[in-house]
Amino acid sequence: MSLFADLRVAVRSLAKQPRFSAIAVLTLALGVGAVTAIFSVVNGVLLTPLPFPAADRLVNVWSHAPKLGYDQFPLSPDLYFVYERGNQVFESMALFQRRRANLTSEGTPDVVDTLAATRTYFDTLGAPLTRGRSFTVEEDAPDAPRVVVISHRAWVDRFGRDERIIGRVIRLDGDPTDVIGVAAVALDTRGSPDFFLPSRLNRESPPQGTFGWNAIARLKPGVRADDTVPHLMALLATHMEGLQSPLYRAFVTDGGYQPRVNLMHEDLIGALERPLWILLGTVGMLLIIACANVANLFLVRAEGRQREMAVRAALGAGRSRLVRQVMAEALVLAMAGSALGLAASALGVPALLRLAPPAIPRLDQVGLDPIVVLFAIGAAVVSSLLFGLWPALRYSRGQALSALRHGGRGGTDEPARRRARNALVVAQTAMALVLLVGSGLLIRSFGRLASTDLGFEPRDVMTFRVSLPPADYQDSAAVASFTDRLVTRLTEVAGVTSAGAVSELPVATAAPGMAHTFEGQPLAPNQLPPMVHFKAVHADYFGAMQMPLRSGRTFHSGDLAPGRLVAIVNDALAEKYWPGADPVGKRIRRAASGADTPPPWITVVGVVGTERQDGLRLPVRPLVYYPVHDDLPGGVPRVMNYVVRGPGIAARADALREAVWSVDRALPVASLQSMTEIVDASIVPFTFTMLTLGIAAGMALLLGAIGLYGVLSYAVTLRTREIGVRLALGAPPSRVMRAVVAQGAAIAAVGLVIGLACAAGLTRFLGNILFETPALDPGTFVVMSLALFVVAMLASYLPARRAASVSPLESIKTD
Repeated sequence: MSLFADLRVAVRSLAKQPRFSAIAVLTLALGVGAVTAIFSVVNGVLLTPLPFPAADRLVNVWSHAPKLGYDQFPLSPDLYFVYERGNQVFESMALFQRRRANLTSEGTPDVVDTLAATRTYFDTLGAPLTRGRSFTVEEDAPDAPRVVVISHRAWVDRFGRDERIIGRVIRLDGDPTDVIGVAAVALDTRGSPDFFLPSRLNRESPPQGTFGWNAIARLKPGVRADDTVPHLMALLATHMEGLQSPLYRAFVTDGGYQPRVNLMHEDLIGALERPLWILLGTVGMLLIIACANVANLFLVRAEGRQREMAVRAALGAGRSRLVRQVMAEALVLAMAGSALGLAASALGVPALLRLAPPAIPRLDQVGLDPIVVLFAIGAAVVSSLLFGLWPALRYSRGQALSALRHGGRGGTDEPARRRARNALVVAQTAMALVLLVGSGLLIRSFGRLASTDLGFEPRDVMTFRVSLPPADYQDSAAVASFTDRLVTRLTEVAGVTSAGAVSELPVATAAPGMAHTFEGQPLAPNQLPPMVHFKAVHADYFGAMQMPLRSGRTFHSGDLAPGRLVAIVNDALAEKYWPGADPVGKRIRRAASGADTPPPWITVVGVVGTERQDGLRLPVRPLVYYPVHDDLPGGVPRVMNYVVRGPGIAARADALREAVWSVDRALPVASLQSMTEIVDASIVPFTFTMLTLGIAAGMALLLGAIGLYGVLSYAVTLRTREIGVRLALGAPPSRVMRAVVAQGAAIAAVGLVIGLACAAGLTRFLGNILFETPALDPGTFVVMSLALFVVAMLASYLPARRAASVSPLESIKTD
């Protein structure tokens, strides 16, 4: 008989038992749908190549200074040009920097993402423009005419596919800028910039020691990323010999500085690779649990079909024919379950993407493409083998004929069959415990992460960002004056209790670092001074954020007077550099970058609590706060974040925008959001992993309980006659209940022991994800084991209760 004939017979057989078929199909759909949805994310984010030619040769060039605690940070322009001119390992290189700009020529003022890049950027990626041209050498120079390449997305969404876009003039940061090209569609990724500007760097005299630029390169054929570092180190050594800045030389030597070259795809994935593979493994276990459930259903169904199979065997059907028929039924169920699971994943993937954090790259590549569909089909085939092969192999011609001879003597529960069903439940219990322990560890980590001391009170605080264009605000005095006027105006908005400004918001971003010296703490000759992070703040920033004042005072208007140089430090810095002493009155200063006159001393006037920077998972950092005035180190930032506190302040968003426009109507207001939203966004990647694993664990717990319930229910059915006889002979119902519950407890206990061993080995892969929680946290292991055992006892209770209620008279009548 052909395969199609086997499948037709299987369909007719399964149609006769719709309840069994529906339960099996829904169970498989649950497992296949979950694993397919997660695989679609893994495929789109991890496995799909970058949309550039020979993408495996694209690398990022970073900096590395392990002796200063900086593992990976951007490149300085002077080093980029040294590498670009002298290297023999790259076909091409490009330098770029992400920025924000004000777009004021297209309707309402807006803040847009831009990328300032060298003219080699598009060629290095292998992404030719779809319209127009890229920058020329003359345009990628200081004081050159302003030009821009717009993204394909911006051309479609902002400019309505204007066929005359080339040559059109737009205003970015107040400057007229000529559109010269439209970038490739491949650059339209999630979070990518809409405007590409020339870097306008001086190639002959680039900035030195300003590590704020990113670099990409394309390897020559046959060159590996690891092979490039020694070559670049030789170029770096030659460059350092000609440096005039002793501070820069000290940074390179004392910091153990060296270039780092990573494959672009690996950098893009970053720390997401392990969590995504863990999630895929998690739902894979869920699929196995679902298959174990269906296998148990098949075993139970096989018990009821013994006489049917015996008749077939007696009529000449061989063992292979019986096995093939059972496997055909398994394949039909698997294909139906996979089709339903694929349909469910088609609905579930968009929901999953809405839950996914924006920080996950390449989510635009996620979908049910042919590879994902083939994966689902493969999952169906594997599933059919997992749950169909074992029951099928249990059929033998000799066993079938024996069933024909003894089938009329009542139901029995043979030890071999019982062991097979129990083994599947043990496996389900063990895998469910692994998932429960993993989700429990993440829940515990989340609790500790959510209760972390932020160093400020985020509730009732709104934030927004304003960027001042150089054309309208040409020096630090103008920028400082605007900041002061806007903060004053914000305090006049109804419902506002306090307002301030800061260069970098806490939690969301990291503050820049600068070498500082501390009075009374001399350094050895040519020793690199400590690198200390710093921020610029205005007026009542500390009050608006409700940061605790440890000692001294906060800033006041007198601190903005010319020549008045003061600073506030956080208690992390105080404990590190003045342990056991009051820092108020101590002096610090920026380290001199050359042989010129050292910068003036700055007096510490206060100590505040330590606010978290750049996410909640990183340790707290020493920090210096400088007031916004003309003498601010590095100049007054043109981009400032404003913080406004007040009850129900979220409802005053329009009033805050009007306050900004009352000071300067041409300025757009960017990223208007609550501080609570910023804090929540910082833990969204962790929350996503926890939620996904928790859902899988919950499903595994449910399937495991159903499996145990099914095994015990069927055992009670087979032992109805035996139980009735015992009750008739005087056995109390409570003893019968205890016997059934004890059977369930024994099965669950074996599964728990195996599950604990497996969890101890597998949860170590969560180590990099967990926060202040050990992978072998005993409390989590105990609590989750007890929870699973309680669920197992509840699943055992219903069959036990049914066994205790068996009527001795009715059970004896049945045969």
